[in-house]
Amino acid sequence: LEKVVTEFNLLKAYNLHSMEKTLKELSKNINAEETKEGAFEITARADDPKTAAKLVNFIVDELNKRIIELNVRKSHDNKMFLEDRYTEIRKNLSLAEDSLKLFQEKTGFFEAKDQIKATIDAYSKLESDLATKQIEFAVMEKIMGQNAPSVKNAKIAVTELNDKLISIKNGNEKGSLILPISSMPRDAINYYRYYREVEILNKMLEFIVPLYEQAKFEEQKDIPILQIIDYAAPPEKRAFPQRIVLSLLVTAIIIFLYLIFLLLKQNLSHTENPKLLYIKREIFKFSSRGQ
Repeated sequence: LEKVVTEFNLLKAYNLHSMEKTLKELSKNINAEETKEGAFEITARADDPKTAAKLVNFIVDELNKRIIELNVRKSHDNKMFLEDRYTEIRKNLSLAEDSLKLFQEKTGFFEAKDQIKATIDAYSKLESDLATKQIEFAVMEKIMGQNAPSVKNAKIAVTELNDKLISIKNGNEKGSLILPISSMPRDAINYYRYYREVEILNKMLEFIVPLYEQAKFEEQKDIPILQIIDYAAPPEKRAFPQRIVLSLLVTAIIIFLYLIFLLLKQNLSHTENPKLLYIKREIFKFSSRGQ
């Protein structure tokens, strides 16, 4: 609205010296409604019909610019958040791969037996899924806010998966074919820990990369959001005040003033107050001169 005031010099047009008062006056002269078809209809009042049309079109252009600016800013914030996570995951993945390789070279433990290998793979998958759900929850919470229904559902999924993983590790999951951590050989447990870290970070990287690339794309978008169906055109008739209403108002004021004049005249003709008699003589003296 301040841009509108500056563009159309409304401080001078409204004969005001305060931006705050001018903005209030401008707000009264702008109206926006949603149509049955889901479009928005913006109207504005001004002293000149061409100015009214220009004012509406300027408002629509500024709305588009501001929406694009806000969307780009939000996309930039999201990109920076994802970029930090992406950099962190890549760094940790590189460290985890080096640690796994070093352990294998040190211990010679390159491949576990079938049952232990199946257990390691199962644990690694569960923990990878949990890590992916956790980062998915963190990203959704950052972008949508913690009160969004999908964010609440993501939080529930993280809790349930975490509880299930703890139960399997402790051997409390009935009917599970996965060995409890405590029953695995020491070298197998250590191998599992290094292997798990690599698998988790790989899974997290798979999830974060598409989001990061999408955020980079969104940051560059400057496509107008509002599709303009019809540009504003100068109206053929005055919208406010209507001429018939204005004529009736002027007529009523004239009649009111004439009645007051008649009442004053009647009171003056019967008064004995010296001051009023003096005023009466002066009025009629002025009237006689005019004739």
